[in-house]
Amino acid sequence: MQVNNHSTQVGKTTTTSESSRTRGKRMARSTAEEIDDVAGLFAEFCVVTGASEGEALEYLQKTNWQVVDAINLYFDTVANQPDDDENGTSSNSKDSLKVEGSKEKEDKKIKMITWNIDGLDDRNLIDRTKAVCSIIERLEPDIIFLQEVIVETASHIEKRCQKYKVLPTSDAAYFTAMMLKKSSVSILSSIVDPFENTTMMRALHKVKVKCAGIEFLLLNSHLESTKDASGKRKRQFQMALQEMCNSNDGTVALFGGDTNLRDSEVKSIGGLPGGIVDLWEMFGSPEESRYTWDVKRNNNLDWQFASKPRIRFDRLFLKQAKQQQVHLQTFKLIGDQWISTVERFPSDHFGIYCEFKVN
Repeated sequence: MQVNNHSTQVGKTTTTSESSRTRGKRMARSTAEEIDDVAGLFAEFCVVTGASEGEALEYLQKTNWQVVDAINLYFDTVANQPDDDENGTSSNSKDSLKVEGSKEKEDKKIKMITWNIDGLDDRNLIDRTKAVCSIIERLEPDIIFLQEVIVETASHIEKRCQKYKVLPTSDAAYFTAMMLKKSSVSILSSIVDPFENTTMMRALHKVKVKCAGIEFLLLNSHLESTKDASGKRKRQFQMALQEMCNSNDGTVALFGGDTNLRDSEVKSIGGLPGGIVDLWEMFGSPEESRYTWDVKRNNNLDWQFASKPRIRFDRLFLKQAKQQQVHLQTFKLIGDQWISTVERFPSDHFGIYCEFKVN
């Protein structure tokens, strides 16, 4: 009897042990899945906002791990933060300011963006605009050219990006705007020159500034759209090029935006005038940053046709000053990552980001 009892007890122990192992495996599997879910929330928050993992944890906890609520809370919090001081720097210690000043003198870099942010598409408009602002905050460009801005997006950008002076060209249905970093760019003049031949409210925005000790003539525009408007567009392009040619020898001239240009149109006017260069070509014509309007990659338009056009609509052109010059070091596309919460890109155009080293 004792042996039988012992055998029975052993059997019970074995069964209990196997049951514990099964429960353990289930718990381990469940824990691993939970970890994957949390990692996914962190990744989504950081991609959309450009924030750190520490900030992701803070905002996700505040919103009970609801990622959309966490992202919106983060953006609202950033937008309501107070301005930096008059020098464009936060109230750090004097030693920190000295280090920052030394670094700026050593680097002498100017950063720039041009981007059609597609304010005419009202789908997910604020989510897309917030993504644009996040990219601006992460890259911290000194000079920004925007196209297809509307009053609603301009208001949000101005509230969110308080380190910048926003210069809209109009308050009409849509317009262009220039954003200039308060701490690094001094505005000398600003003129909006509507194109006489436009039927689409297009204009050339001419702004003279000083940045990193250099005088710039900045020219931002959204040239006439559609294939049928080729003649008007080429004339508008020639007017912008003439402004660059007329700039004085001590000024660096930069023209860019959504030009809607085709390569054949540039050739048909005899190419670029001497001394003016296309920055994409100057950077070696990299294929990965060629197409700024790319229906093959970008799904924002819900394109229903078999052909998937890929065109270099957005361009930047440079004319150097004779003495102080800028040297292109970076040329790449931005806004080419999906906003996972809405499954769309920030715009139907990819933006262009450039870095220049100052001579």
